Amino acid sequence: MTNPTAQISCPSCGFLFNAEEALEKQLLAKLKAEYEAKAAKQAQLLASQRETLEKERQVLNQQRANQAAEIRKQLEQERGKLQQAAEGKAREELGQQVAALQQENKARREENLSLKQKEIELLRRENELKERQECQQLDMEKQLLEKQAEIEARARKSEQERLELRFKEYEKQLVDQKKLIEEMKRKAEQGSMQMQGEVQEIALEELLVSLFPFDGIAEVAKGVRGADVIQTVVNPLQQQCGKIIYESKRTKAFCNDWLGKLKADQLDQGAELAVIVTETMPSDMDRFGQKDGVWIANFQEIKSLAFVL
Repeated sequence: MTNPTAQISCPSCGFLFNAEEALEKQLLAKLKAEYEAKAAKQAQLLASQRETLEKERQVLNQQRANQAAEIRKQLEQERGKLQQAAEGKAREELGQQVAALQQENKARREENLSLKQKEIELLRRENELKERQECQQLDMEKQLLEKQAEIEARARKSEQERLELRFKEYEKQLVDQKKLIEEMKRKAEQGSMQMQGEVQEIALEELLVSLFPFDGIAEVAKGVRGADVIQTVVNPLQQQCGKIIYESKRTKAFCNDWLGKLKADQLDQGAELAVIVTETMPSDMDRFGQKDGVWIANFQEIKSLAFVL
């Protein structure tokens, strides 16, 4: 704020003004003039410095251009060298890459071949496994069929054996019945034959008694080993002259074993002669005669043979 006591008047016009403001304005004008002079000087200095800097910039740009040209030249030279080296290296690397690619291709081919072989081996194993599984399946089916056939065969065999046992039981019953019938028939025939044999023995004994009333005619008891009838020959002086044994047979077939048995009985009895009176003659004899030391005749011929003996 302006101090009112510091006002003074102009001697020429009497205008009142403040002394401090006047001093301040003068000071400001002086400072302004000094500042403007200094600013002009500074501007000249700056212009001179700017001109110097511009010249230095131009020199620097020229130097930079020269350096750039030199650098470009050196770069071109280096690029040529590098290009040659790079081309050589590239060719070398390319050769190495080609060799590596060839080696890689070879390795891949070998790997592909190995994979192909492994794939083929895998397919072969799969086929073998499949065939083995099919064979196992067929074997299992075959075993099941064989087992089923075996079970069926065993069942048929068991049923057949059961039927055979039943058949054998029936057959045995039939055989037993047949044997029983045959045994009954044999016993009946044996009884009949025994009766017929006994009848022939009695007839033989009666015939010998009637033909030789002075001889001893003895019947051998049933169940006693020996001939059926023993004739002891006696002469007119009542002396025993010898013995004749008789065996009576009334069967449908002649048995040669009778000869040996009767000869043994002949020795036991001490008889001189042995005679078989049979209804059936041996196959090689059609009339009475001697065979193996034993006389053989039928009942119709015994009368004549007894007189001869």
